[in-house]
Amino acid sequence: MIGLLDPIKAFTPPRQAVSEAWWDSLLLILQQYCQCLEQLASLESTPTGPPLRHVAACSDETVINEILDFAEHGDLPPDHDFGSDEEEGEEGTAGTSAKNGVSDPAVQNPAQKALGKAKANVVSFLTSLCWELPYDPASPVWRRMRSWLAKATDDREDLTNAALMCFANGVRSGEYFS
Repeated sequence: MIGLLDPIKAFTPPRQAVSEAWWDSLLLILQQYCQCLEQLASLESTPTGPPLRHVAACSDETVINEILDFAEHGDLPPDHDFGSDEEEGEEGTAGTSAKNGVSDPAVQNPAQKALGKAKANVVSFLTSLCWELPYDPASPVWRRMRSWLAKATDDREDLTNAALMCFANGVRSGEYFS
């Protein structure tokens, strides 16, 4: 499973050394990878069956930390131009809004939108995963969710909402007891 995390690791600082020619392809792979994660989120285990493979894999601290790091810190490499697929008239408007430096979806270029969608897929996967994972205050998922709630900043409202959903799913499944 670790090798499968390479698309996520490529877009999470500190970045791996990636050839300039590979970034556009890696972004496409990242999109597909994160869509697959979201599809895994729709699977449910049975009470009498063994844990699902993706749930078991996420019990590995390395795996889940890479996924959590991407959701929290994933970004496009600053030194690569992801093509000129921008809509006409939008060139030069891509970037961030004045509010806390957060990217405004209305002025994002296609690469920024693709990364945002990939992160949304990962957040969907995480919230579903918390339905299946037993609550353990020492586990990386639950520690990070508490961290996201503690930060509760306006610039990353998506992480606060994800943490709330994760805890809600943990409670619904009867796994969160303290």
